Order: sequence, then C-alpha cells, then structure tokens
Amino acid sequence: MRIIVGGIHGGYEWNTVVLISETLTYLQENPSLVPDDVTLYVIPCANPDGYAAGTDREHGRMNGNGVDLNRNWGYDWQPAVTHGARPVDAGAYAFSEPETAALRDLILARDVEAAIFYHSAMARVFYGAERDQSATYELAQIVSEATGYPIATGVPRQITTGDAIDWMSAQGLAGIEVELTTHDGIEWERNLQGLLAFLNWNPVPAKVRPDRFPRVPF
Repeated sequence: MRIIVGGIHGGYEWNTVVLISETLTYLQENPSLVPDDVTLYVIPCANPDGYAAGTDREHGRMNGNGVDLNRNWGYDWQPAVTHGARPVDAGAYAFSEPETAALRDLILARDVEAAIFYHSAMARVFYGAERDQSATYELAQIVSEATGYPIATGVPRQITTGDAIDWMSAQGLAGIEVELTTHDGIEWERNLQGLLAFLNWNPVPAKVRPDRFPRVPF
C-alpha cells in the first residue's frame, strides 16, 4: 500500500494540489502504470480549509484552526515551532487536528508502507529522521534519481518537529517529502518520472525492531 499527498499546506502550496489532481486523472486514464501488486491512495488536498483561505503563508498554509499541519504529527512534537524563522502554531498536542489524525489513521489502518508528501518550493527531496528504522533514505534516493531534485535533510534555522515523514520513519515506514521548485509550476515530466519510480520501487526489508508497527491508543 502506498500513498501520495498534496496540499498539506493548503493554498500556500496550491501547485501541489494541481500536481496530484492531474496525477490522479493521468492514472485513471493509464491504470496499467500502477503495478498489479500495488494499491495507491491519492489525496490531492490534505488541507482543504487552508486551500480555500488563499495563497499567503500566514493563512493559506494553515488549517481552519490556524495550525501548521506539518508540525502536528507525533514525532518529537512540541508547541514552539517555526516556518523558516517565523513562529507557527503546532496545535494543542500531537495529532490534535482532524486532518493529521485522519491521515495517521489511514496510514495505519491500510498498512501503508510508503508515502510521498508533496510541498513547494525548495526543489529538494527530504527523508525521515529515523533512517535506520525505515527505508526512508532508500526511497529518497530512488525519487531523487528519477526527478533530479537533490536529497536534503532539514532546513537551516527552522524548527520542524512534528513532521509527517519523521513520524512515518519512526513507525518503520518510508515517507519522503518532494519539494517542487516554485510555488507556481508542477514540473509534470520530472514528477511523473518520480511517481513511476515510486510505484515500481521494491524496498529492501529494513532491519527494525519486532514492534515495527506499534499500535497505540489514539
């Protein structure tokens, strides 16, 4: 099971919604591109309220509660976080927001093994923090080679605790973030190649703890 997610930062990263929407249409027209042994979940917009709020980073990036959804996941969550050097709201607690809780539940309930979260605009591929527990770095390499976006880790001077792919990597799951180059274009051809690499990727089993997929009460 695999998943691709756009628009977690709403209208501020509106081009990721366009990219994933066009990807969904393309796959519906070309279903043979999805291997028979792969189930792919496609979420064009994970933050509909932010998408409706506009393209500025103060309102369009946040959900309807004013929370930055990529600071709200349960990995080293803390309330004092930033976007760049600007403070943003991480929520009242990890997974306090309905959008992040729904994504978490989908990933765990459907046994999703790998994910791409699309962002803009840094032209990079980011991998999860727990690379020794998951195949996050291996997936980042595969997608980086296919798209030409270089691999990166972290953003200087930015406090990014509560990040989605860090949480995934701690669960033994391979999540990466693909950052488009600008806030406008979708760079269709290079991201199509990245998607095909993702769909056809056969991960090497990670050497992780026996409780690789812990099920905890929500």
